[in-house]
Amino acid sequence: MTRLADCHVRFLPGDRGHTASVTGQGHAHGESRVVREERKDPVEILARVSGPGPQGGDPERAYQVWVHFARKAGWNVTENPGFQGLRGGTECGRVEIEGLEYRVHYGLRVRLTLVDDSAGRVTHRPILDHAAWAEPVLEGYTLE
Repeated sequence: MTRLADCHVRFLPGDRGHTASVTGQGHAHGESRVVREERKDPVEILARVSGPGPQGGDPERAYQVWVHFARKAGWNVTENPGFQGLRGGTECGRVEIEGLEYRVHYGLRVRLTLVDDSAGRVTHRPILDHAAWAEPVLEGYTLE
C-alpha cells in the first residue's frame, strides 16, 4: 500500500478526461493511471427539496430525489441499505456507487434569498434551505 503523501502526481490530458502519472514509493518503476470522470461527482450532486417550516420537507423524498439525480448523472447507484430516516444529525441513508459507499444526508445546505415586504418595504436577506447530498464513507478506506 502506498501513502498518498509519498506520491508525486502529474495530470496529463487524455481522451477520456485527465490521467495522472503517479510516482513514488511503490511506484518507482511503474505508472498508474487515474481517469477523471466526465460525470458529475456524487459529492457535487444536490437535491434541493424544501418544504414549509423550519423542519423542511420530507427526508425520504429528498433521499429519493438525490438517488434519481445520481442515476441521471450516469452513476450506477445501489441503495444499500437505502433510506433509513434521519438518525441523529443529517444522515438519512446509504448507497453504493460503483465500488464506493456513500452516506446520503438531509438538512440545511443550500443558500437562498428571502425577499420580505411585511414591514412595508422590501428587504433581502440570505437564508439556508434544505437539500440532500452525499459524502463518501471513509472508515476503512485505503488508497491501493
